[in-house]
Amino acid sequence: MFDTNSKKQYDDGILTHKGDNKIYPDTNFDTKFSRDNEAKEQILALLRQKPMRNKDIIRRISPLGVSKNKKPSDITVKRALRELIDKNKIIKIQHTKLKEYGLNKKDKRAKYYTLKINEKELEWILKLITSLGSDDEREQKLALRELSEKYLRLNSDHLDKIIIEIIKKKQEQWCTQKYLFALKIVYNHIQLGITPSVKSLGLLLNTMYETIINFYKNMDPMDARPLDDFEIESIKLQIQLLGLFQDKRIIDIAKLLAEEGLLMWAESFLSTWECSKIIQENDTVFYDLQIHFKKNNKIIESVYRIRNKAKDDYEMYKNNFLPIEEALRDVIYS
Repeated sequence: MFDTNSKKQYDDGILTHKGDNKIYPDTNFDTKFSRDNEAKEQILALLRQKPMRNKDIIRRISPLGVSKNKKPSDITVKRALRELIDKNKIIKIQHTKLKEYGLNKKDKRAKYYTLKINEKELEWILKLITSLGSDDEREQKLALRELSEKYLRLNSDHLDKIIIEIIKKKQEQWCTQKYLFALKIVYNHIQLGITPSVKSLGLLLNTMYETIINFYKNMDPMDARPLDDFEIESIKLQIQLLGLFQDKRIIDIAKLLAEEGLLMWAESFLSTWECSKIIQENDTVFYDLQIHFKKNNKIIESVYRIRNKAKDDYEMYKNNFLPIEEALRDVIYS
C-alpha cells in the first residue's frame, strides 16, 4: 500500500508517489496529453486571427476532449501558452511593441500573445504597405496584388492604410483590379476577425454604398452589354461586405434595383450568406416590396427567391459569422 497523502509525481506517463518505490501507470496521462495538444492547436488558431490577451484566449477557447462538455481550466491554457512560447511558436508582445501589431492599448499591464512572425515577412509587409503611398499606380497595384494573393497576415493599422487608398479613388474606377485587390484584402481579414478601425470602416461602407447606388442609377436595364468579370466580382464583394456588417442600406439597394427594373439581374448578389441575416431580420420589408410591385410578376418572384435563399443561408451565416462576431462587435454596433 502507498501513502494516499503522498505527493504525486509525473514522468513521461508514469505516476509515482513519494515514499513509495512502486510504479503505477498513469491512465490519465494520454488524456491530459491530448487535451494539452488540443488546447495548443486552438490557441494557434485564435492567434492566427489577431493578437489576444490571456483572458480573451481563456474565454474563447472551446471545450476539449472527446466529450466536448468541459472548458479547459486556466491552468491548462496557461501551461499551453508557456509551452508554445518555449517552442518558439508564439511570443508575448511587449507594451512598447503593441503599436506595431495594430494594438493601441493604454493599459501597460495588458499582456498580449501573437504568432511569431518571421522578421523578413514583417519587413516585406511594411515595404508593401509603404508602396501604397506611391504616386505610381502600377506600383500600388503590384503591392495590393501581392498583399491579396500571398495571404500575408496584416493588422488593423495596415487595413486602415489600404482603406484610405480605396476611398481616394474616383468612383468611376471602382471596377479596376487595384480596387478589387484592396476589397479582397479587407474581406479576407475580416473573415479572420481582423478589423479596421471604426472610422475607416465607416468610410469604406459609405463609399461602397454610394458606388453601388451610382452604378445602378446610371445603368440602363435595356443595355445588353454584359458586365465584365471585374464589374461582377467588385459589385458582389461590396454587397457582401455591406451584408457582413449588417448594413441596413442593403434594403435601400434592393428597393432601388426593383424600381430600376434590375432586381432580377442582380438577384444573385443579394442571395449570399453575408446578406442573409439582414434580409431575414427585415423579411416583412421585403414582403412589402412584393406588395408594392404586385403587378410585376418578375419582381415578385425575384424577391420571393431572395427571401427564401436568405432563410436557407441563415444557418450558413451563423456558422461562418458567429465565430468572429465578438471581434467585429465594436465596428458593427458603433
